[in-house]
Amino acid sequence: MIKAFCGEFLGMFVLVFIGCGTVGLEVLFKAFDSIYLIALMWAIGVSLAIFSSRKLSGAHLNPAVSLWVYLESGINLKRFLIDILAQFLGAFLGAFFLYIIFQSHLLNYESTLTLSSAKMFGEFYSTSTLKAFFLEFLGTLFLLSGIAVITSRIRIKNAHPILIGLVVGFAIIIIAPYTQCGINPARDLAPRLFSFFAGWGSQVFSQSFFIVYVIAPLLSSFIFFYLKRLTKF
Repeated sequence: MIKAFCGEFLGMFVLVFIGCGTVGLEVLFKAFDSIYLIALMWAIGVSLAIFSSRKLSGAHLNPAVSLWVYLESGINLKRFLIDILAQFLGAFLGAFFLYIIFQSHLLNYESTLTLSSAKMFGEFYSTSTLKAFFLEFLGTLFLLSGIAVITSRIRIKNAHPILIGLVVGFAIIIIAPYTQCGINPARDLAPRLFSFFAGWGSQVFSQSFFIVYVIAPLLSSFIFFYLKRLTKF
C-alpha cells in the first residue's frame, strides 16, 4: 500500500508539473506556436509519469482508470481509495510548485488574478455545459479504450507509456479547444482547489466544473467497464 501510494503520488506530481507547466508557459509566455506542441508536451509528461510510477503502483494516475481497474477486480477498495488520495495530493503538490515557479510572472501578467491565468491549474470550457460533458465523457472513453488495447495486445512493455502518452496527446488535439481536455478528475480538481487557496478565489468554481471534469470521466469509466464486459473487448 505504501509503494502504491508513493507511485501514484509521484506519477501525478510529474504529470501535473509537466502538463500544467506547459499550459502555464503558453498562458504567460506564449511559448508554443500551436496546440500540436502543447499536446506533444502533455504526451511526454504522461509517458514520463507512467515510467516513474508503473513499478510502484501500476501507474493508474487517473481516478477514472483506478475506478475501471477496481471494477475489473484488479484492486481492492482500500487500494482504490489510497490511489485516489495519492493522485489528488500529488496533483496538488505539482500545482503548488508551479505556482512558486511562476508567481512573479503571474504578477506581471495581470495585477488581478482572473480565469485567464487560472486555466493553467484547473480547466475551463468554452462551449455549452452539455457539449463539454459529452467531450470529456468521450475523451475518457477514448483514453480507457487506448489503455486497454495497448496493455493487452502490445507485448513490448516499454512501449506502453509512450503509446498511452500519444493517446492523451491525440485527445488533447481534438478536445482541448473546447474543454482544455481534462479526462482526469484528479488532474483538474486538485490544481483547481489549489488555485482557489492561492488567490483566484471562488471564480474558479464559476462553471459546472464538477459535472464536466469529475462526473463525466467517472461515468465514462463505468460505461467502459460494462461495454467491455458486454462485448468481451
